[in-house]
Amino acid sequence: MRYGFLSTSANYTAVLQDLEDIWSTALEKHVGIPRSNLSNYRAILVISDVYKRNEIRYLVHLLLNRLKFGRVFVHQASVCATYGIGLPTACVINIGEQKTSVSCVEDGVAHTETRIILPVGRSDVLRVFHSLVLPNGFCNNEGCTVDLKYEHLSDVEDLRTLMENSVQCTISLLCQQNEKNKLDEEIQPKANESLLNNDFYNITLQWTHKQNQYDISSLHPSTVLLSHILPFACISSCVPSKEVCCTYQVPSLQSSEPDDPFDDMYISLTARERRKRGLPNEHQSTILPNNEQLETEIDVTEQVAPVSNPLPQKPNSFESLPEAVWWSINQCANLVGSQVGPEVTVQASGLAPGKPSQSSNSVSDELRRRLLGCIILTGGGVAGVNNQIMERWLTEQLIAIAREKQAATTVSSHIPTVEIIHHSEPGDLSWSGARLLLTSDLINDLWITPAEWNKFGSRALREKAPFPW
Repeated sequence: MRYGFLSTSANYTAVLQDLEDIWSTALEKHVGIPRSNLSNYRAILVISDVYKRNEIRYLVHLLLNRLKFGRVFVHQASVCATYGIGLPTACVINIGEQKTSVSCVEDGVAHTETRIILPVGRSDVLRVFHSLVLPNGFCNNEGCTVDLKYEHLSDVEDLRTLMENSVQCTISLLCQQNEKNKLDEEIQPKANESLLNNDFYNITLQWTHKQNQYDISSLHPSTVLLSHILPFACISSCVPSKEVCCTYQVPSLQSSEPDDPFDDMYISLTARERRKRGLPNEHQSTILPNNEQLETEIDVTEQVAPVSNPLPQKPNSFESLPEAVWWSINQCANLVGSQVGPEVTVQASGLAPGKPSQSSNSVSDELRRRLLGCIILTGGGVAGVNNQIMERWLTEQLIAIAREKQAATTVSSHIPTVEIIHHSEPGDLSWSGARLLLTSDLINDLWITPAEWNKFGSRALREKAPFPW
């Protein structure tokens, strides 16, 4: 796996074979289900918010035809996370090992235009901690200066153990300092005070690792905390330049599947051909509203009317995670406002269709306020103390961005409240939401059987997936 996708440098056949071996072994040894009995069970496949359609097709084929599951249901991780929390509308931040995904969910649907994958995760936190704590390596038994190598599993485990122990020491110092502040009543921390302005950073940690014979005599708690923030605050500085670009969801017209000949690409091409011949369009009612904009990329010679309120162009990269979160929330608010605005403007306000109305602005502002007030922080990368660090840092940064945007506009309004929600087990939140889906009657008709998959292929996903395929 690489940044949430199957590694392009490896053979897909070999990768799928490894996944088959891993899943079958885990089911037999840890769950106690023999592989021969998998046909009696159903499987829920939780996929990333930004996905590649061919990879999902390979995984469904693996579950149905190779592992022989009875039925398969596919859903997105961000929507499952909202089910786990119990909120229909939220902005979901999923921090993993190598990637961080941001997606806005409204009424159980993750908008395609708001999904982002940033190439930063928990592994970058470990690398930043390594560069801050051991910038020049350590001395071995022979007195030579050597450095830890990420190619060696033992070195990575030692470095992760060092970081975990340093985090535990930092938490102990924080608790002791808070107790001291309560007893003395001399230092009262402010609600909006940054973590970097507290006096406990003058205390140093004493740490000695005897296995590899390296000694860290002075390690400030600020170093431990900053190592969890810097990868997400300065993405371009912590990620190689060739991998710093973010990833968006590819439209269906640009990534058609060979086993689904009657997809959006077929509808678009046949509709365009019928318009050229002057024939009535049989598929006009089935074309999605955004297909007209995407058709211009296929045939530049055909003139299509411009969109009345087009969305801003997607940036190639983001400097920080709060910047990406704000862009995703603002993108979702503008998208919903552009869909509601023209109807209200023409029918109620009597304005021109291309001009924004007061109602559309109020809808966008209301959705933006709701999303900022409900940000879900999930993923294995925010387990432990990193959950609290990221929660407070993201809250401060998003409030600062909201103030900056408000100062740039002439309209005076209240700064929206930013609230970040996290689960006690953030790595299992999406799985908890997927498990709750089993008790719902809404997915009874959304299961894909092996017979349907072998007959229709990706068409079964396009018709039965509860998200825009």
